Formats: sequence, structure tokens, C-alpha cells
Amino acid sequence: MGFNPFGNLPVINMADIANKNDLEVLTQKIDGYIYKGNKTLYWDPTNGDDTIATGSDIKPYKTLAKLLNDLPDILLGSVNVMIKNGIHNISENISQLNKYIYNLNFDGLDNNQTVLIGQLKILTFNIPRINIYNITLKPNDVENSFIVQFYSKSLIFIRNCIIDGNNSINNNIRGLLFYYTTAVIRNTMLKNFSSSGSSPIENTGSQCLFDGGTTFNNNNYHLKNYGGLNSYDSSITFDTALIATKYDAHTIL
Repeated sequence: MGFNPFGNLPVINMADIANKNDLEVLTQKIDGYIYKGNKTLYWDPTNGDDTIATGSDIKPYKTLAKLLNDLPDILLGSVNVMIKNGIHNISENISQLNKYIYNLNFDGLDNNQTVLIGQLKILTFNIPRINIYNITLKPNDVENSFIVQFYSKSLIFIRNCIIDGNNSINNNIRGLLFYYTTAVIRNTMLKNFSSSGSSPIENTGSQCLFDGGTTFNNNNYHLKNYGGLNSYDSSITFDTALIATKYDAHTIL
């Protein structure tokens, strides 16, 4: 009996593999643990039903937690999470994910028609790459709220999105919180975080690159920085900052 480095995964006897096709079948799926390939699943936080969900267009998941927990333990390809059009209220905390997902994509069909309001935490080291496309994200209208928190050491791409603080009158409203990760924000509007202490980006110990026509407008601070590194290309537009472009540690720049 051989050593099994994956804990409860089945031990493969190489003598049972007669040819390349047999090996391919084993790497595609081993008793539901390992999947080599891509999956496309639908998420509808408003009308989905986790009790009957298959992830199809007509039977979408209601919660992201259930969608991810139903995946194989190790997924070596991409998971494409297609978000149904609509205005959806969300509250998701992905912090105890006992899975490995090589690439996780969130995709709306249109950033004016796919709107998520609320809070999403991704606090896991098991997803090397996360992509968010074609979505409008808005925070809850309460003090000290935020939209998405990444504490994952992942490579994060955000493209063709709208991050909208909705001009909340509550203080310290944040958009995207990056903790010790790497992020690329491209062709995205970050706007209307106008109340005291508010900002669409909060960077703590991360590397953030803003490019591809990203625009900041009508924010108290465009960016709050706590020991992070931020880079901007010439296509970035900084419009109205109500206090300052950047709050850097304890010095306003």
C-alpha cells in the first residue's frame, strides 16, 4: 500500500493504467475529488434555489457558498460563475473553502444589468487566480461597510466593472479591500464614495495596477493605502476627489 499525499484520495495503482486513455479518465475525475477541465455554473442570488440547483441556466444556485462546496475537491481548470441579470442582494463569506480551484471567474452579461449589492468576502489561499468581469458592485448603505474583501494571496483581475458607492451618507464606505494580494483593475469606473472617510479602493500590503481606461470620480479619497504598492498607466483618469487623490498611511497626498 503506497503513501497517499492527498489524505483520503484513492491510491492509484499504476499497473491498472493500461494506456493513455485510461490515464486521461483518471485525471479527469477520481471519485469526485480531482477534475481536470473547466466548469460553467450559473448563480442567481435572487431567484436561485440551492435545494434543486444543478448550476444550469434554468436551475442556478442561490448562494455562492453552495456552488463552491458542490465542486470537486481539486479542480485544475477554471470555474466560470455566470451571474444572472438583475439587482441582487448578497452576503457571502468564503473563508473555509476545503477546495482547490485553479481559476475562478465571475461574469455578468452586462455591467448595467448585473448588479450585486452587499458584501462578499473571499478569505482563502486555495484559489490562485480570481477574475471579475462585467458587474456593477455596490455596498450596503451602512457605516463602515465594504463590497468585496480579498484576503487570499491570489492574482485578481477586475475588468469592465462599475464600483459604485451610491453616494451613501454613511461614513467610511469602502469598495474593494485588498489584503496581501496582487490586483489588476482595468476599464473600470470607481465612483460615488463621497461620504467622510470613504474610498473605492483600500490597499493593505498589496500590489495594485490600474490601467486600461479606469476612471475615479466623486470620491472622498480615490484610494486608501496602507503599505501597498500602486501603479497607474497614462490611461487612468482621476476626476473629482473631494478630499485628496490618495490617503497614504497617515499622510494625505
